[in-house]
Amino acid sequence: MRIEELIYGGWVLLAGEVGGDPVRVRDIVSDGTLYVEREGERIATTLDGVMPMPIDSVVLQRFGFRPAKGDNVWMKQVSDMRLTIGLRHKHGVEQARRCAISGRIVCWNEEIRFVHELQRWWNDRVYFVFDIPLRLSLHG
Repeated sequence: MRIEELIYGGWVLLAGEVGGDPVRVRDIVSDGTLYVEREGERIATTLDGVMPMPIDSVVLQRFGFRPAKGDNVWMKQVSDMRLTIGLRHKHGVEQARRCAISGRIVCWNEEIRFVHELQRWWNDRVYFVFDIPLRLSLHG
């Protein structure tokens, strides 16, 4: 993971916390310090102190996605756009296979594995163009 991949509000995990709850990026300082937040607690760390959060069915449920038609396909409706994520099992681990955005645009799809990548991709394709934010909050 590179610092350029992170965005304000991006969801990541703290390195070394096996099974830990996700944290949200709240500030990225030019000296490389990251401030993340979990349940109102602000934590200072560095890029080495965080790791990407893989997309799986548990994560998708926690972010409000619902099962869609198809084998292991999840969907979230955001305004008049649909965000669809197909999962697969690879080497015994469930992971994102393909993510797609459709609605008022021609369908875009891409191989995305981590939540922060999904958020950045949505911002580039939808938010900056149509002013439709992807608000991901934990329901878990």
